[in-house]
Amino acid sequence: MRKGILLLKLNLKYLHSIAGKPVIIALLFFANFSILSQQGWFLQYGTPTSDFDRIFMIDSSNGWLIDYDSVFSTSNGGQNWIPNNTGYWGAEDIYFINLNTGWIVTGSYILKTTNGGQNWFQQLNSPTQHRVLFVDQNTGFTIGGIQLCRRTTNGGTNWSTISMGTGSNFLFSIYFTNHDTGWVGSEVGLLFKTTNCGLNWIQINTGVNTRLYSISFPTSDTGWAGGFDMVGESRIIFTSNGGINWV
Repeated sequence: MRKGILLLKLNLKYLHSIAGKPVIIALLFFANFSILSQQGWFLQYGTPTSDFDRIFMIDSSNGWLIDYDSVFSTSNGGQNWIPNNTGYWGAEDIYFINLNTGWIVTGSYILKTTNGGQNWFQQLNSPTQHRVLFVDQNTGFTIGGIQLCRRTTNGGTNWSTISMGTGSNFLFSIYFTNHDTGWVGSEVGLLFKTTNCGLNWIQINTGVNTRLYSISFPTSDTGWAGGFDMVGESRIIFTSNGGINWV
C-alpha cells in the first residue's frame, strides 16, 4: 500500500491513491500507534486530534489535503505540507485533474484553482455539494443531498442538474472507471451507474442495507463498495461482473 497521511479520528475517512482512485474505506475506530506501525502505517503529518477530511494524490509526489477551512499541498510525497486558506469554511471534498487545476466542494460552494491550490475562486453557490469528480478538464460532477447530481461541461463555469431517477435517497460517493462509465453510492445499498458520462443513470440494488461511502473499480468488471449501516456496522461488497451481482 502507498504511504500516506494517517488520519486519526473516530469517524469514517476516505483514502485516495494515485490519480485520486479510492483504495478502501478506512474505519479508524481505534487509534493505536503500536498496532498501526505493525501494519506498516506511520504518522507522517498531524496529531491524533487532527481533523483532516480528504487527501488527494495526483502522483507519488504531489497531493493535497483538506480540513474544515484550509487546504495543504505537498510536492515531496507528504514529507512536507504547505497550508493555504481557501477563504471558505466547510471543505468536504477535493479533486485535481492535473497539477494546476482542481476543485473543492464545501457543502454550499464549488471552488476552483488554476495554480495548484495557491488561490481559489467561487464557481457556484448552492447547498448540498458533498463530493466532486472530474473526468477531464471540462466535464465534472458534484453529488450530495437527496439524489442531487450536478454536471458541468465547461470546467465548472456552468452546472446543470442531472436526474437520478425516482426516489429519495441520499448520495455519498462517486467514482468513474473511464470517461463514460461511472458509479454513485447511495443509502440502503443502492448504486447508480452511468455509461454515457452522466447523462442517464440506472439504479442497482446490491442487496445490503449499507450506506455506500466509497467505490473503487480497478477494472471495468472488478469493483468494491463499502460503508456502514445505521447502527454503525461496516461492510465491503464485491463484484466481478461489472456491478450486475454483489457479494
